[in-house]
Amino acid sequence: PAFQLDQQLFPLLELAEYVHETGDRELLDRLTPRVIDVVEMLLRRRAAHAALFPTDETPADDPIAMPYHLSSHILFWVALHKLSHLDLNFIALADAIRDAVQTHFVTEHEGRQLYAYATDGHGGFHLYHDANDFPTILAPIWGYCDIADPLWRATLAFAFSDANREGVYNQRLGSVHTRAPWPLGDVQELIIARLQADPDREARALDHLRLAAQADGALPEAYDIATGAVISRTWFAWPNAAYACVQLNAFKP
Repeated sequence: PAFQLDQQLFPLLELAEYVHETGDRELLDRLTPRVIDVVEMLLRRRAAHAALFPTDETPADDPIAMPYHLSSHILFWVALHKLSHLDLNFIALADAIRDAVQTHFVTEHEGRQLYAYATDGHGGFHLYHDANDFPTILAPIWGYCDIADPLWRATLAFAFSDANREGVYNQRLGSVHTRAPWPLGDVQELIIARLQADPDREARALDHLRLAAQADGALPEAYDIATGAVISRTWFAWPNAAYACVQLNAFKP
């Protein structure tokens, strides 16, 4: 029964990317009324003072400390931009969402400005990053920001540091959902290493993924850092798909 913002948005992104790749305008025309229905439903949930959209849960299906979640807003911006490239004009809403992120999610940690994981929209912030928050990692690839953007870089530096107390386990990114390293976190690190041309970090991420891989090569949800033994979900589709995309160079700036 919980409302999860990113679950409303990924289908819009999938549709936009599918039509872009296939040119299937007939499908887009048929589903455009449903797209508009979803966007209008979300607009009814919009905060009164800014283009902020609440969620009851994080993308990890966990309760959220504050109602407005960073990576879901980046995802919303991306989905609207990709739909706009197909002549569904959502640019004004996308711009309003980005303005709201820059206004309401930027905070300071240890003397550096960065994006908060969540905000209450009135100056309250929750600092955290989760292995499920791929839109934050993919922001420069999707055109939300530049790879050199200091806010993005500071956010990622925090995300993979011990300061991310509930998200980092033995220097590897995981999630409060299952408190251990996650292959999804290792894939995130692999993407960052390649974006920043850091071969040593790339090699470490690949070593972690090899440790986590099971006998058939599949990646679990979470694993034991010492042995690679499965802690949860021996076969978890998301890290396997993400890892394949990285190795096939699908994630490019």
